[in-house]
Amino acid sequence: MTTERSAPAVEAIYDDLVGALVEAGRDTADRFDANEPDPRYRGYGVRAPARREIFNTHRHRLVGLSVDDQLALTDRLIDSGYGEQQELAFLLLRPLVKTFDETSLPRVERWLRRLHGWSKTDGYASAVLQPLLLRFPEQLLPRARAWSINPDPWMRRMSVVLFTRKVARSGEYTDVALELCEALRFDEHEHVLKGVGWLLQDLMDGEPERIGAYVKRLRAEGVSSIVTLYAVKRLKGPRREAILAVRPGAQPA
Repeated sequence: MTTERSAPAVEAIYDDLVGALVEAGRDTADRFDANEPDPRYRGYGVRAPARREIFNTHRHRLVGLSVDDQLALTDRLIDSGYGEQQELAFLLLRPLVKTFDETSLPRVERWLRRLHGWSKTDGYASAVLQPLLLRFPEQLLPRARAWSINPDPWMRRMSVVLFTRKVARSGEYTDVALELCEALRFDEHEHVLKGVGWLLQDLMDGEPERIGAYVKRLRAEGVSSIVTLYAVKRLKGPRREAILAVRPGAQPA
């Protein structure tokens, strides 16, 4: 569902938010708000503290909008392609997610397709997709599998980042998470590989023996060290050393 014509209040708030971002961007030497490699990514150079300040300045106006108008404003912010506008949308969406139902998922997926960077993919996972996964796993798991074979690297990254953090720690989705790691372990895009490594790092906290053995197999297969070094980032001592001792072609114990 897409709003064809936004209410005047939505347009006014949108214009004020963009004006504040543009003004804040004049005071920074940064081209972007994050180190984003995708040429499609657009930004003003406004960092997180300034973004939150802008959002909080207009919070009273935002919460005064109807749900439909908040969603229309989210459409405008995400469709802009500007990372900072999208981050403001994520802040707006966090309390709104609890109102979503299964009919909201096509719109949620459309928003995802407008994100062109690792920082926005990861922020969207935390704000929107992970809460929805816990409520609608039967609908989101097939989508995650489809994202893993999407030509867009940010869709592929999302297919694994979706299962990081508290989702990984729950242990409930370990099997499907490993399935997706397996599918993407030789991906050609650096940030997809980093997403795989991050997921394995979080899964390691809950099932160290199982995930440790899996990472050893990846090293034996010659998977990029981007994946395996990220996976063992929080390990220390003999456990870390045992994994890193595995070389391509070895038969890990």
